[in-house]
Amino acid sequence: MPSSNLCFVSSSSSKPPSSSKVKNPARAAYKTPAVRLPSLDRLQGINEDWGLELNDDEVEGLRGCMKHAVEAYQRVDELANSRNSSTFAPLAQFPRIPGGSRPSPEENFCNAWYMETDIRGRTSKEDEKQLLLEGKTVAIKDTIAVAGVPMMNGSRILEGYTPEFEATVVTRVLEAGGIIKGKAVAEDLCCSASSFATALAPVRNPWNEEYAAGGSSSGCGALVGGDIVDLALGTDQGGSIRVPASWCGCVGLKPTFGLVPYTGIASHEFTLDHVGPMARTVQDTALLLEATAGLDPMGRDARQPPTLASLSLPRYSVLATGEVSGVRVGVLREGLENCEEDVKEATWAAAMGLRKAGAVVEEISIPMHRDSAALWLPLCLEGGHATRMEGERGFKGFYPVSLTQAYFRGFRLQAAELSCTNKYYVLFGEYVRETYGNQYYQKCQNLLPALRQAYDDVLVQQRVDVLLLPTLPIKPQRLPKAGMTPAEGITHAWAALQNIAAFDLTGHPALSVNAGVSSPASSSSGRAGKKGNGGLPIGVQVVGRRWEDATVLNVGRAIELGSGLKPLQSGGG
Repeated sequence: MPSSNLCFVSSSSSKPPSSSKVKNPARAAYKTPAVRLPSLDRLQGINEDWGLELNDDEVEGLRGCMKHAVEAYQRVDELANSRNSSTFAPLAQFPRIPGGSRPSPEENFCNAWYMETDIRGRTSKEDEKQLLLEGKTVAIKDTIAVAGVPMMNGSRILEGYTPEFEATVVTRVLEAGGIIKGKAVAEDLCCSASSFATALAPVRNPWNEEYAAGGSSSGCGALVGGDIVDLALGTDQGGSIRVPASWCGCVGLKPTFGLVPYTGIASHEFTLDHVGPMARTVQDTALLLEATAGLDPMGRDARQPPTLASLSLPRYSVLATGEVSGVRVGVLREGLENCEEDVKEATWAAAMGLRKAGAVVEEISIPMHRDSAALWLPLCLEGGHATRMEGERGFKGFYPVSLTQAYFRGFRLQAAELSCTNKYYVLFGEYVRETYGNQYYQKCQNLLPALRQAYDDVLVQQRVDVLLLPTLPIKPQRLPKAGMTPAEGITHAWAALQNIAAFDLTGHPALSVNAGVSSPASSSSGRAGKKGNGGLPIGVQVVGRRWEDATVLNVGRAIELGSGLKPLQSGGG
């Protein structure tokens, strides 16, 4: 092995130190270098690729200077592997048996579980009041780290990876008395709003198994909508909580950006990342938000404003009464465009139910809403591609290094096993990066204040308290047939983003709540699922001012009460 690739501890003497003078002789032994000194050939290749026009002597001289950088990288690696580095990482606070079990295909409800577990946290004592989530069963989307439990984010490139850290929201669920029953299937790297693009089996809709559950929190939607668990935690960068909530007939909240800490969760794009609750009822959704909201105690998530520490967060579950007298509701005209007729009817029925309950309802217009999906695509595509290929950077907080390493290896060794949606990301993402740099990502970021202001002109300027619009313009889609082309896959995966992506961009809280079920005649026949009447769920979306998630939940509760739909009963079978 060339000596330039070795790393020795320096000594002032040319003679080897005696063991009596060295506290730990092993420290003077050979160490495998963390970063190897690059070869001259490698540097000459970079020199030519970048047109640096360095001659051979200049390249060799700069290579000599790099020895100091290599030593610094070695020291960083040693420090990162020391005991001190673990004090910043979010680690498991409650015992569990490492690993998990994969259910058999026959036992895996709607193909929704990736791993099953039984992790239990705090329990109340006789002299304590009941914990918020005591006894409630919870599914965790497989983008959210549960320490010691395998995590693949729906993708073959991460299969076999197990995080040593634990997401802050998981710790909070356990502290509140929740029981984590497992990791729910996600779409391949969360890159689909349907439920066929996971590396595992397609997740089926519990209302009709021939249909998609929606994604990318597909397993969460099926398990909650199918009465298998009480609650779930999903993530949302372009609608991934609200799509499966709408299509599986349950409730899903994308909270205000930064309200719930994203620490220890696989990032898609830093400025779009949200984590939030899903449940069968608004009340349970509010409970889970109450248990998980608030500043990460060690400031590990830069998405959260430091001022959050000084805010007294409301009791969301107490405030979600459904009392809406005098609440002003604006039905968004642009949100009704391109919608199926029964989706429009369900939205107006929800609006009229709110009016009957005492709310003031009017139709309003925000023309820039039509541009929201176009603004979202470059951010999600370019930002998502860069995050996967290079890892997160540019903020002070916790970085999931082992997950970044797993991505790095997986993309280079198993890219052929990516879903069609991710191959589209790689193809177009690399093309744009090589041809245009990141100018369109930056242009979109520069346009976001105008988009946010367009909604705030209506919300913050006190014209209305909440917006009401369909979650999706369409009912659940049939799962695509085997043998579809990549182009057909893209059409299925991103068919209905017009009303959901906007609020990932602006950070406003957005709640999808079940507003009804289509008539069997309006839905194609198929194999009935657990719900089994042939109709398909339709969700409506309530959007409010930033940091006023309580208002959104309260209006959602009123829709739930006025719809005439009975809350889904827990049963798990």
